[in-house]
Amino acid sequence: MDRYDIPVGAYWPDEIDRALAESAFVLGLLSPDSVASRNVKNEWDWALQNGKQLVLLKTRPCVVPHRYVSVNFIEADAGRFEQALGEVVGLPGLVPATTDEVLPTTRYARSGDVSIAYQQFGTGPIEMVWVPGTYSHCEHTWRLPVIAEHFNRLGKLARVILFDKRGSGMSDRVSAAAPLEERMDDIRAVMDACGVERAVIFGLSEGVPLSLLFAATYPQRTESLVLFGGYASEGRKEDYPWVPTLDERREALDVEARTLHEVWGTEGLGKEKCAVFAPSLQDDRQAVRWMADLMRLGASPGASLALNRMNLLVDVRDLLPTVRVPTLVFHRTGDRACLVQEGRYVADRVPGATFVELPGDDHVPWAGEQEQFFRVLKAFLERSDDGTDAATELDSVLATVVVVLAKGVQDDELAARAQVAASRFRGRLALGGNGTELVVTFDGPARAIRFAGAVCRDGTIATGSLRAGIHVGEVVTHRTWVIGRPVDVARGLATVAHPGQILVTGIVRDLASGSGIRFEPVPDVLVETMPDVPEPLVVDRASLA
Repeated sequence: MDRYDIPVGAYWPDEIDRALAESAFVLGLLSPDSVASRNVKNEWDWALQNGKQLVLLKTRPCVVPHRYVSVNFIEADAGRFEQALGEVVGLPGLVPATTDEVLPTTRYARSGDVSIAYQQFGTGPIEMVWVPGTYSHCEHTWRLPVIAEHFNRLGKLARVILFDKRGSGMSDRVSAAAPLEERMDDIRAVMDACGVERAVIFGLSEGVPLSLLFAATYPQRTESLVLFGGYASEGRKEDYPWVPTLDERREALDVEARTLHEVWGTEGLGKEKCAVFAPSLQDDRQAVRWMADLMRLGASPGASLALNRMNLLVDVRDLLPTVRVPTLVFHRTGDRACLVQEGRYVADRVPGATFVELPGDDHVPWAGEQEQFFRVLKAFLERSDDGTDAATELDSVLATVVVVLAKGVQDDELAARAQVAASRFRGRLALGGNGTELVVTFDGPARAIRFAGAVCRDGTIATGSLRAGIHVGEVVTHRTWVIGRPVDVARGLATVAHPGQILVTGIVRDLASGSGIRFEPVPDVLVETMPDVPEPLVVDRASLA
């Protein structure tokens, strides 16, 4: 009550009754004023009658009422106050509240030109990166006791990196919602800042697609995956029928946008969000206030809407078979934010994944049942930490493949232009041949598209012409060569493209959502020449400027 105060308009007796019922200890101050107060003595009597431990501190000389003389009190006058406080803190069973002084230190890592806030805590034998949901706040997270308890317990199993994604919490605000590709860079940035080469990636909710993309793209840096309350697609698909269509989601966001600024950060909306994300805590006033505060501290109403709109195109279904690290998928039976069918879908399509259905309705791991969750997690982490170098067992990775086809171009002309662009956009030059073909791999589609735009430019180079095709998928790489179906698909796209044109597949568009790059449909006559290419699109070159 002292921490959160009784809100304006609340009924005092109800608030006091609630606080007394939730307490394990009742601390009373013996003074002439308190022993003269009927209300104070009623609260002390209630504590004794209901099995609460009544702790009395005598702060000023007074006559102790007869019914309390059998309760040993602590002398706490001005000369003994510090000593008395020490005795109170040392009482058996008393758990000190989490305070700012005991929070992990917040530091910053650099991801491109963005500063990412992170904390590191725990003493466990394995490294872990906690990937949060839509928005978070490193320091506010610890202010709800159930979360602090959850994380302290998690810290006994691992050394945990907790961070706020760009645009949320204590990290730098950005001008627009960041695509998955850039948010994936934030994971690498905090790992590098902590000197962590490989870690267990723990993804929660909206952090699940991001964690899957990271594990598929960087298996050499992913010890294993733990996913909780996640999903594979924001919109309904033929094989993913449990969620609304994209049009229905857009309509819902449009409706929400009209009044969100009026209710953002209020206790009313905090209670609504608790009812969805942590229903077991929806009647807990402290949790409701914490949720309301998280909204204000984690993101603005506009930032939340922008991120939700950008996330509409998140669809990692095709990436699931490319994840080749040990994976544990948790989902609660009655999850109201993401249906349990969505968790099963992910687990069914990630090779070798283990699916664990937990009882309850809570979407977040720190609310609801804890014992089974930690028991299963501990066993999984112990199996993962067996000394095996998973990266050496993997012969494939997820990559965005660019194939540039050239006609009438000299080797050195194409190579010079490609080397400059590859360095700029972090590409890996895989092979080239007689000035006619260039294959380059990237860890994200937006960089791959901008590379292709830089190389192709206006479609000409000296006396020749250039065109490009791009696809995302699982490839096998070795030094200077790369093979796999994505190379064949990208090559097929480049073959039918016009000079200067960049053709891509639908999955490239989906993963590049939020990058500002625009795409247009390919003419039907061209689609007919590519029957095996999934949803071909042409890049709007003007959007690359």
